[in-house]
Amino acid sequence: MSRKPRGGEAAEVALPVTPMLDMTFQLMFFFIATYKPITALEGQMEMALPSKSDIAAKTQAEVAPKESNKEEIDVPSVFTVILRSQRGQGPELNGLISSISVRDNAGTDALQGDTINEKFNALRAKLKGVQDVKLDKNKVKETVRVEADGNMRWSEVVRVMDICTEVGFQVSFIAPPPE
Repeated sequence: MSRKPRGGEAAEVALPVTPMLDMTFQLMFFFIATYKPITALEGQMEMALPSKSDIAAKTQAEVAPKESNKEEIDVPSVFTVILRSQRGQGPELNGLISSISVRDNAGTDALQGDTINEKFNALRAKLKGVQDVKLDKNKVKETVRVEADGNMRWSEVVRVMDICTEVGFQVSFIAPPPE
């Protein structure tokens, strides 16, 4: 039996760098090859915001950031879509759409449907009916005002905005409905 001498050289651990670099470049190539940039339409909402109105604060000293705007901005629109949300039915249902109404010059019309998809289809049909009547030769988009409860989930409002855009309307303003 042979024994190693005490105090001899310690065994050196060799760390192979080449395979690690090879793996790093392979991962980098994979992420570059599978990357899909965000399309131009994703996350973009076309809205007709109110035009410039009178400035409330004439100087910087008069600006009151904690004070809300007291005046209501009226944007001309073909009609208004009113969204009411569910309340007190559990956290998973709070903020979902419970009713959709459409208000125009003739009055307010509550859209019928047992499920939310049926209500969305009724809204789509109502919008298409209005679009057919208001067919514009200049292809100028008509505007729709959306009024939603304060605790409405933003995803629900965006679904309604998508329906309006799909039919050919432009959403002019999002506001809380008058109580």
